[in-house]
Amino acid sequence: MGTERMRFRRVALPLISLTLATSAEGAEIRLESGADLDTNAAREEYRETSDGLVRAVADLAATTPFGQGGRLQVNWQGGGKKYFTLSGEDVLHQRAELSLSQAVAQILSLRLDAAARDRTSRAPVSSQDHTRVQGGPGLDVQLGDLTLGLRGGYERFVFKPDPDFDSDAASGTALAAYGFDALTLQLTGTMAHRRFTGTPLTTSGHDAYGKPIFAEAEGRRRAEDYLRIGAGAQYGDTWLLAIDAAYETNTSNSVGATYDRQSVRVQGTVPLPWELLLTAALALQWFQYPDRIYLSNTLFIEDEGRSAVTLRVERPLDDDWSLVGSGGGWFKPGGTGPDYRRVVAGLGVAYRLEP
Repeated sequence: MGTERMRFRRVALPLISLTLATSAEGAEIRLESGADLDTNAAREEYRETSDGLVRAVADLAATTPFGQGGRLQVNWQGGGKKYFTLSGEDVLHQRAELSLSQAVAQILSLRLDAAARDRTSRAPVSSQDHTRVQGGPGLDVQLGDLTLGLRGGYERFVFKPDPDFDSDAASGTALAAYGFDALTLQLTGTMAHRRFTGTPLTTSGHDAYGKPIFAEAEGRRRAEDYLRIGAGAQYGDTWLLAIDAAYETNTSNSVGATYDRQSVRVQGTVPLPWELLLTAALALQWFQYPDRIYLSNTLFIEDEGRSAVTLRVERPLDDDWSLVGSGGGWFKPGGTGPDYRRVVAGLGVAYRLEP
């Protein structure tokens, strides 16, 4: 296993959405395009390479009832980025989500969730390119203002630069949500088991400078167990606010892949004067590595392992068109980890259509 393979680490297991809220019936199409400045276009540790880019994104969301007590929700997003000088970072991405629910009794609903995501860049060998497909059944029990739910999930992850990091995962989730007026409180617990195509790393000793010597555990597959416990609150009235706190632990038979993570995420949307709409988000994360070995110097999938702050301001021009200003900063998490900084800021225009 080469050096680049050693450095790869998955820091989270993205699972089926646990959001209990449902949107109104109908469909919406949104198109957005703009230009940004990215201070770390290659997402590298310890150094930054700035570049400008143009981007375009299309979103489609549709919700429709069927039969008696049935509901179908479909979301799709596709887009791309074209950098001015770092052409290898040009990327196309798309994401599709489907949620099917059916009431079978006054308090019981069955559901099926599925999602697929793909990222493809011009330089796949040194990129974060991957394909993720996941899905599974679930059920919800409605007891007045209290909702209890169970989810089962399967995920197939394909890492395009190196098939050793392809993996399969099975998961189970339990959740409880209590809503009153405009406030919803939620507790979740998730357990998952993942098996990789490649073999785990072990330490076979240390060199003359005290650095560990790594070797492959031939004849064994890399395997990991994941646990997440989370608590959150959502408030929605004239302004929106969501808070989520979680503890995660990942136990691996591969050196350097075991970790504990604590995270806090806050997101709010508030109307401002002059018809402005502001959305701000903050994500703080802390990592600890019991092995005291940190191997992931270069590659994070979708910035999952970063702390971040993001801002977005939108002002409508008429019923369909609006101007958008956005910005964000990503930085190293607390605990063990390399130095990392990235800032993106830009302007764009959006068009919204309701067929």
